[in-house]
Amino acid sequence: MSLLLISDLHLQPTRPDISSGLYRLLQNFPTDCRQLYILGDLFEYWIGDDAPLPGSDQLAES
Repeated sequence: MSLLLISDLHLQPTRPDISSGLYRLLQNFPTDCRQLYILGDLFEYWIGDDAPLPGSDQLAES
């Protein structure tokens, strides 16, 4: 059994290359991997922002 660690992706609409990389990882997830740990900031967003982050719904549905 293996695990993957990803950290500080800071997903945001102005950097679609980072989102594309994450989607590729999720679509080609290693079959022997049982755990994925997301460390640090997944989105470029902080508590207090009033507007939702564009694209976060699509990622959550993946």
